[in-house]
Amino acid sequence: MGRNRRKELLVMIVVVLALTLSSWGAAAPESPLGPKSPGQPSEAEKLAGELCREAEIHLKSGAYDRAVKVLKQVVRLKPEDAAAHHRLALAYIKVGRYEDAVKASRQAILFQADFPAAHTALGAAYILLDNPKEAVEALKRAIRLQADNPEAYAYLGAAYMLLNDYEAAAAAYQQAVRLAPDNAEAQIGWGSALAYLGRHREALEALEKGIRLKPQKAEAFVDLAAALSNLGRQQQALEACRKAIALNPELPEAHLGLGIIYLLMDDLDESTNAFKMAIRLKPDYYQAHSGLGEVLGRRGYYQEAVDSFRKALGIKPDYAGAHFSLGCLHAKYGMRAAALQEHEILKSLNLTLADELFLAIVWPHGPRQKFDFGLLK
Repeated sequence: MGRNRRKELLVMIVVVLALTLSSWGAAAPESPLGPKSPGQPSEAEKLAGELCREAEIHLKSGAYDRAVKVLKQVVRLKPEDAAAHHRLALAYIKVGRYEDAVKASRQAILFQADFPAAHTALGAAYILLDNPKEAVEALKRAIRLQADNPEAYAYLGAAYMLLNDYEAAAAAYQQAVRLAPDNAEAQIGWGSALAYLGRHREALEALEKGIRLKPQKAEAFVDLAAALSNLGRQQQALEACRKAIALNPELPEAHLGLGIIYLLMDDLDESTNAFKMAIRLKPDYYQAHSGLGEVLGRRGYYQEAVDSFRKALGIKPDYAGAHFSLGCLHAKYGMRAAALQEHEILKSLNLTLADELFLAIVWPHGPRQKFDFGLLK
């Protein structure tokens, strides 16, 4: 999987977790509106309570925009109430207003600095804004305030994944799983992190647990297919991809996975069809363009393969997998100068692949690195 695929999965994880955050009505700080007579709430407090109940009804029914409007009224009635700002932040996340979610979370923290749920929501919003460094800091604060916070650990794993720190991601997800074994998103995230570390058997176990908890999650079956494929279990990987497509026919990552597996099984016709479908669903899917280049090269269509690799590189110029495959293709057809040019580029992107390409240039008809899911990262 490439960075785009990973980010799409993380966004999905964050949104799903945000929809079910247990902190909606729990662990909220006391309202700091000042003293009041025992048993005699003010009119503003009574109205705010009614509005909160109305907002919860809107949230449960999926009327998130209405919930935002109602919660904004609550904040106007109780401007120093950290819980009210936090609830508004969660509602903003649900409607995709992530900048506003950051502002609302910061207001909650301003009035209640030791409010762990507000720090957790802040971290989630930062992930959705593609700001993982700020997310890590917010989530670490949340964990310092509440060590048994599985949501914060799961978000922290997601943030580390975006930072390509897979060791830290795996550790964070593992903590989330320890605290909440039935959290499917945490199990699946843990499996994905383990897969990036090359710990495919452990990844497979975590992914299978996540899927048992949430069997309708198409994206999880794509990651399961990658783990199975990396263990050499191509037929089972194929079945996992087909399951993902059955659950979501419009998921381009599932068609990409299908193309890779068919290519590994030397079924070039089916591989071609799968890569083309991934491109149709997502025209800027550089991994699919590169995969199609692999198929075309194997079928002897040199110029068409070159064009496909160049399309991938036009979308993502620093895509090491495409530079490597294009260099190997040039070497195979005796285009030594063009192959050396790709080698020069690769030296600054991926030294391991650069060394592999050099061997392919000096020994063009010898064995080359096995094409697999890893080459399309």
